[in-house]
Amino acid sequence: MTHGDAGKYALKHPPGTKPNERIAKTIREKSPGGSLACGVGEKISKEFKVDISEVGITADLLGMKISKCQLGLFGWGKKPNHGKD
Repeated sequence: MTHGDAGKYALKHPPGTKPNERIAKTIREKSPGGSLACGVGEKISKEFKVDISEVGITADLLGMKISKCQLGLFGWGKKPNHGKD
């Protein structure tokens, strides 16, 4: 998705895809400002004993931006050096 698509993350999923309401409620509670930190998403997946992709899909359907990606994506954190010194 491009920067112009920001907030339209639900469009990545088939029409009619519904969020898990329990997960959605927790995401809203733990993500003031409309941004879900990657680590928070991981904790939510463990709390509900679901795959992290379910949390990601729910965040998409809520229009939440993912932030503080532990993989170094989205301009946050140390970038992996891919085996380089």
